[in-house]
Amino acid sequence: MRADTPPTIRLQDYKVVPYRIDAVALDFTLAPHATRVSSRITIQPNPLRKEKSAPLVFDADTLKLLSIAMYRRF
Repeated sequence: MRADTPPTIRLQDYKVVPYRIDAVALDFTLAPHATRVSSRITIQPNPLRKEKSAPLVFDADTLKLLSIAMYRRF
C-alpha cells in the first residue's frame, strides 16, 4: 500500500487545450547506435478555447533537435 495519497483532480481544474493535433506522421530510421525520428504534425488553434493566443512549446529536454520548420496556414 502506498503512503502517498494522489492529488484530487476536480472538473473545474481542467482547461481547454490551446491547440488541436489533426494529424501525425512519423518516420523512423533505426541504426545500431542512434535512431532518427522525423515527424510531420498538423496543429491548429483549438476553436473551443476562449483565449486565442497561447505559446506553442517544444518540450524535449532529452532529445537532440536537428531541425524544425513551421508553416502557418491559418
